[in-house]
Amino acid sequence: MKKAILALTLLLLVINTTSEWPREGGNPENTGYAKLETTNYNLSQIKIKWIYYAQEKITTNPITADINNQGREETILAAGKTLHVINHQGKPIWTYKTNTTISTTPTAADLDNNGKKEIIMGTLDGTIHVINHQGQHQWSYHTGKKITSNPIAADLENNQKKEIIFASADRNLYILDYEGRKIRAYKTTAPTETTPAIKDLNNDGYRDIIYGSNDKALHVMLWRGPIVSYRTDSNHRTSPTIYEKTIITSTEKGEIFRLKLGTEYSQERFTTMQALKPVWNRTLEGEATSSAIGEQGNQTIIAVGAGRNLYILTPGGEEETRYSTNKEINQQPAIADLNNDSRLEIIITTREGETIILDSDYTAVWRHKLDKETSTSPVITDLDGDKRPEIITAIQEGYLYVYGTREPEPPETTTTTVTATSSTTTTTSTSTTTSTTATTSTLPEDTTPPRAVIQELSTETVPEKKEAATGRIIGVPVEGTAILVLMLFLAGFFYHRTRI
Repeated sequence: MKKAILALTLLLLVINTTSEWPREGGNPENTGYAKLETTNYNLSQIKIKWIYYAQEKITTNPITADINNQGREETILAAGKTLHVINHQGKPIWTYKTNTTISTTPTAADLDNNGKKEIIMGTLDGTIHVINHQGQHQWSYHTGKKITSNPIAADLENNQKKEIIFASADRNLYILDYEGRKIRAYKTTAPTETTPAIKDLNNDGYRDIIYGSNDKALHVMLWRGPIVSYRTDSNHRTSPTIYEKTIITSTEKGEIFRLKLGTEYSQERFTTMQALKPVWNRTLEGEATSSAIGEQGNQTIIAVGAGRNLYILTPGGEEETRYSTNKEINQQPAIADLNNDSRLEIIITTREGETIILDSDYTAVWRHKLDKETSTSPVITDLDGDKRPEIITAIQEGYLYVYGTREPEPPETTTTTVTATSSTTTTTSTSTTTSTTATTSTLPEDTTPPRAVIQELSTETVPEKKEAATGRIIGVPVEGTAILVLMLFLAGFFYHRTRI
C-alpha cells in the first residue's frame, strides 16, 4: 500500500510541475517587471522556439494569460482585424475577427469573478469588445471615436468585480462595469493615448487612476476625490509607471519625473488641497519610453529608453549607467531574473529589429537581430511552467517570435474563427450572436519570415524559405515526452505490484 501511495504521489508531482506557475497577463502598475520562479540555466541556451504568422500587421503588444485555467499561459495577439489566442507550443486555439482594425493591446481579466477570464480590446471605430475565454463575443461599448489607449481592468469599487478603464479620441476617460455599463466618463482637455496605471495613492482603500495626456500634463483621478494634475513642458505619450505609491512619467522631449501625491496651500481657494509634487526630475537625450522598474532583494533599478540609449537610474533619480545601441529604443524595456541567479536582467528591443538581454552588469550577453523593425515591447513569461521563461516579440509584418530553451511539439493545422456580426450603441452594452467556423490558411508562396540571426552566444538562423501556415509554428518537437511516458509506466507498475 505504501508503494502505491508513493507511486501515485510521484505521478501527481509529474503532472503538477507544469501547472504550478501560471501568471496573469497585464500589470496595472505598468512596471514592465515579470516576477517569475525560474531555474538556473545558461542564457546562451536561448534560441527561437517558434514563430507564429498572423497574416496581418502587428502594431500592439502581445500579452499572456492562462485563460483556459489549465496551468499554462496562452499568448493573446492582435493583428489587423483579428485577435489570435495561441497555446504555449504556438498552436492556435481560436481567432476572433472584428469589423475594423484592433488598435489597442488586449487585456485579460476575470471581470465578473466567475473564475474565467475575458479578453478586452479596443478598435479604430471606437468600440471596446469583450470576448470570453472560448472566443465568443460577450458585449461591446461604442464611443464614436477611435480608441488607442490600452484598456485595463481593476476592481475600483471594492465589490469583487472589475471595471474597465480606457480613453477615447472623443476626449473622454471611460470607466465601465463588468457588464459594459458606463459608471463614469471624465472629459479630458486633449486626446489621451497612454495606458492608465492603477494604484491607491492616498491610502483611502480605493484604487486611483493615473494617466498622461497630450495636454502636457499627468493626471491622477482619485476615486473618491478630485482630479489632480501636474503640468510639464511637453506631452505625455507614454504610460506612467508606479513605484512605491509614487509615479514615474516621461514626456516626448525626454523629461522624466518621479511624482508624489501630497498637499499644498491654495492661495486662490484659501485652503489646503491635494497636489502632485516632484520627488526628482531629469532630462534624457531623446523621446523617452515608459520606465520599467524591477526589484529583487536590495536591488531596485529603473530602466528607460531615450534615443539610442538605455538609462539605468536609481530610485533617487541618479544615473547609474547607460547602454548605447545603434538604433533608437522605442519601446518600454522589460525586467526579470531570467535564470534564478538573484540578479535582474533587462530586455530591450530597438527600431533596428534587435532584442538584447543585458545582465546585472548591464553588459549584452545575448542578442537576436531581425532585418525588420520590432514593433512591440518584449514580453517575459513562463508559457509552459518549466521555470525557464520565454521572451516574446513581434514585427509589423505579422510575425510573432518566441524565444526559449525548449522546443515545441509539432503543431495542428486547424483553428477556430469567430466573427463579430452586430453593432452597438453609445450608452448601453449589447449582446451579439457570433458564428464559429473551422479554417485553415497557409502562408503566401512569396512570403517568408524575416531573416533572424542570434549573435554573440549563438549563430542560428531561421530558414529563409521555410513556409508557415496561419497558426503554424516553425520549430521542432518539445523534448521530455518520453520521460513523462516512462514515469507514468513506472507509477502503474508499482501500483500493480502492490495489488498482487
